[in-house]
Amino acid sequence: METNFQQLKLSFSRHYRGDKYKWLRFFLFDHVTVEDITHSFNSDFSIDKLEQEGIISPQNVSLLLDIALVTQLTDAVDLVIQYMNVNGQYTDKEISKYRKQLFEVLRESEQTNLSRVIAHYGMKSTEIKDIWDAVLMLEICGDLEDDDDKIKHFESLLKISSKEALTDQIVEVIVDSTGGTLHLKDEDIKLEIHSEAIEGEEVKVTLENFSEEIDIPVSHPRESIISPIIKCGPEGTVFNKPISLSFPHDAVNEENWEFTLLIKDHIQDEWKQIALTNDRKDVHFTLNKGLCCITLNHFSWYALKGRVRNAVHAKKRMLLGVFGKMLSNDKYRLQTRLCKPSDEKKIKEDHREMNEQPLITPVDVLFMYKKMKITVAVSEQEWNVQNKEQTVTAEYLWRGTPLKTFLLRRSNSLENVLKATVSLSQESNRIDPVPVYCDVDTSRPNPGVPSSTGVFSGAGVSSDTGVSSGTGASDQGIRQETRNPLKEKFNVLNDDLSEVFMKNKRKLLFLRCCLFEHVKLQVLGDKHYKAKDYFNDLSDEAKIKPTDVNLLQEIARLSEIQEAEDVVQQYMRDNNVQNTDQHRLSPHRKRLCKALTQFNPNELNRINAFYKLELPTIWDVTFELERKRKLRDESQRKKFADLLGAIPKEILYGQDDFSFASLQSVNQSSQQGSQQPHRRQRIQTEYWVALICIILAVFAVYIYGDIKIFFSFVAIVILVGIICYLCDKL
Repeated sequence: METNFQQLKLSFSRHYRGDKYKWLRFFLFDHVTVEDITHSFNSDFSIDKLEQEGIISPQNVSLLLDIALVTQLTDAVDLVIQYMNVNGQYTDKEISKYRKQLFEVLRESEQTNLSRVIAHYGMKSTEIKDIWDAVLMLEICGDLEDDDDKIKHFESLLKISSKEALTDQIVEVIVDSTGGTLHLKDEDIKLEIHSEAIEGEEVKVTLENFSEEIDIPVSHPRESIISPIIKCGPEGTVFNKPISLSFPHDAVNEENWEFTLLIKDHIQDEWKQIALTNDRKDVHFTLNKGLCCITLNHFSWYALKGRVRNAVHAKKRMLLGVFGKMLSNDKYRLQTRLCKPSDEKKIKEDHREMNEQPLITPVDVLFMYKKMKITVAVSEQEWNVQNKEQTVTAEYLWRGTPLKTFLLRRSNSLENVLKATVSLSQESNRIDPVPVYCDVDTSRPNPGVPSSTGVFSGAGVSSDTGVSSGTGASDQGIRQETRNPLKEKFNVLNDDLSEVFMKNKRKLLFLRCCLFEHVKLQVLGDKHYKAKDYFNDLSDEAKIKPTDVNLLQEIARLSEIQEAEDVVQQYMRDNNVQNTDQHRLSPHRKRLCKALTQFNPNELNRINAFYKLELPTIWDVTFELERKRKLRDESQRKKFADLLGAIPKEILYGQDDFSFASLQSVNQSSQQGSQQPHRRQRIQTEYWVALICIILAVFAVYIYGDIKIFFSFVAIVILVGIICYLCDKL
């Protein structure tokens, strides 16, 4: 094996000589010291250093395979796969997503941008021969790393097409009086600024497909958001002459729809609705062959809302995705997902976080406003489908991203191929069935991915499934590590909890708040919320272990998600895992998380204004304040509690000791507290009634001179008081 490994190193390094050795140097920056990078660096030397550092070994060459795949050198890929089939052992050691994306940017970037980069960062041009040398110097100096601000700063110096490879949801360019065009090509979103629209200094203009969840007013069952949410910045910028913005919408047969343009100037503002036939001078929009074209004179947020007028002829375009995952040796979970075309990347990312593989390329489907049936049928007798037919309501289809889960059981463990058909049906609407072909060989490192045999390649089998789809059945020769049943069940537990929290973004933000004291800040700070990453970090730091899931149990109970509690309790019962006192949530953390759930969203603008923020939820505000260490002192916390309101403040500071029982009592008292104003008003009314009765009694005694009348009124007052007291208690 050692001889083969030395031969592999030598052959692999030959593919990265000449100019390509700088590619290798770029990928190894995270693994080799700066001294080794800058002195006597060549492809042979770099591979030797990886072996010395223990990053590669005769039993582990997965990093070399990842480098070969990203650089798309077919000969290098075949070389490593051939070695792994005979000698290798598969482990997951990948290049970071940031480095992969940056590589695509640099490879597409024109050499003409080099002088701009050198001048901007004040480099010595004699030391820089190409863009790869420039990036190396920037990374050594810390001017370019996996940081949003530094990345965007670097992006502004590159051409627009290159920037799109790094941030495919946003494009940024400097525009002056001559105008300019910004284009998100994948989404067909285009912003055109005409000449002389800007006067004076240059403006850094941004165009973004905003993929985060935003509440948009939809009042009628047949209404839905039929476009991406577009953000143009800087917000509030006003132009001397109208500019043009166009983006796609999902309505088919436009004459059977009613359209409304939604606009707001800031994220915390309310959406303004503009009809298609409006007489406004600052904003006007038209619809043309699937595009919404807007003429405007200032930057805002934009979206398009549609309402069906004729349910027989109006249709909506959506994408169908099919995802799968092996749950055990004989169980396979297949999920179908429908979404707007603009949400495709976000949906894929959500399923990737749940370790689910795409089984087909997304299929374009036209739907009517009617209920729909989804049916999964298998062509092999060895597979059985539970709940093979499921229904999606018309309203859910129109407004949501319907997710349906099908559980498949295998009766013959030797059957390693799953052939299925996903059929969608609506009354008077013909939709072609979608074939699915998947390799479920559990002896492979990553079972449940699309097969590479190409049987259904014409039906859109996904090609971006990484190593597995490129190697196919040849991966069966890779040896597995020793199985640990408890560890496997523990990983399944983390996957299941990730799925539970990924279903609801508010609960995902709740999870992030719970784990602020336990998970590394760079993991929590990722703008793409990833529950799986949180649990992986807890596991890596030994905060949770197969024999200690106390922290997960506390979070599940605190979140009040019954599904999460059931998952953890079932794991603990099945594996005889006991409670421990380690790695508990602090009392303050429990109070804070619970207090934020009782926060009134109407108070968010006031808190944003106080802290000079513009964040969409109180969870984001709290995370930003904690990240900037503005809630460390007790005085800062009390000020924040005052801003949250009476009920959250009662939860934060209402009791000395904290337990789940006391938390329930706090919640009950908080709910009762919300009724206190009405109770005080009722008591004040009773006092006035009693006082009036006493005055009348005194007046009656004065008129009639009979003391019995006075005592009669007093008795009535006492009786009324007793009745009110008893009613209040009940």
